[in-house]
Amino acid sequence: MKFASLKNAVWRLAIALALWQGVTFAAQIFLAPAPAPKQTLVDHLYAQLTSREAGNSAKFINSDFSIVTNFWLRDVTNICGNAQGHIQFGGISIYASAVSPIAPHFCIGAAHAGGQQISNSFWTLPDGTFYTNGGAVNANVVGYAGTALQEFVVSNTDIAITLMAHTNAFFLKYLPDISSKVPYCRNRNVAANPAPVFVRFHWTTDIGWPHTSWISCGDGAGNFGGNVTMWGTPKFGDYSHGDAGIGGDSGSAAFAIVNNEAVIVGCMYSGVYHPPIWQHAAEINARMAALCASNGLPVEQLTPCDLSQFPDL
Repeated sequence: MKFASLKNAVWRLAIALALWQGVTFAAQIFLAPAPAPKQTLVDHLYAQLTSREAGNSAKFINSDFSIVTNFWLRDVTNICGNAQGHIQFGGISIYASAVSPIAPHFCIGAAHAGGQQISNSFWTLPDGTFYTNGGAVNANVVGYAGTALQEFVVSNTDIAITLMAHTNAFFLKYLPDISSKVPYCRNRNVAANPAPVFVRFHWTTDIGWPHTSWISCGDGAGNFGGNVTMWGTPKFGDYSHGDAGIGGDSGSAAFAIVNNEAVIVGCMYSGVYHPPIWQHAAEINARMAALCASNGLPVEQLTPCDLSQFPDL
């Protein structure tokens, strides 16, 4: 009889313990804080720009081609992606000169502006030093000025790619298709979904020295503009010509700032359009690979920016 009572007591204790553990587990489920939502790509793009505005200048390059001391994006990796000009005819030309490095031996620019051209381009690096590089020339091929660059224009676009004579000091990643992460890119409804923001540059002397930047909204597919009137879009920089590129800006890059790094979207074709690299990445990669093979270089490809940290929406 005593053994039966002890056995029952043990069973009652086991049941009570199981119930207590179940309640505790349930409490952990219902009382534990929900994980914080991931930062969206749009919120990240806004934060990367608006956090740098206070006390800084949108002006980029001084008349001596030095970088403005308080340029608002000076600490951003590869923000000097646009070349500042060409060294030609015994001097410096700054018109239609904004080519950008996209691989160790390749630069991208606007075909209608001449792309890389024959002469050396030059870049001002954040530490104040200058870097120059020019296009690789085809031997025994007659072209402009008796030579021909090893370059190509992407089919049905204004995208010009040039093989460079020397290794670039740095190169830019490109912004891939962001439509899965940014609802605005799918519905263009800015009242319901904020438009992503990018940085563009005026390189022409039409606006005077120094060269300057501005925040411009876009759709991730190369279309820009409307920043002056779009509700909720931050405005910072030079809007003296509205939210558009102007004559002489051709070829200058639009950048997304991701994790403190400048990521190229495309190069300016018109005031409100930059053919996006991601839409033509397959052809660009194929043509770069062919030029590498014919010049004894290891195959070089575009590098997409990793956006996996941002949720699909």
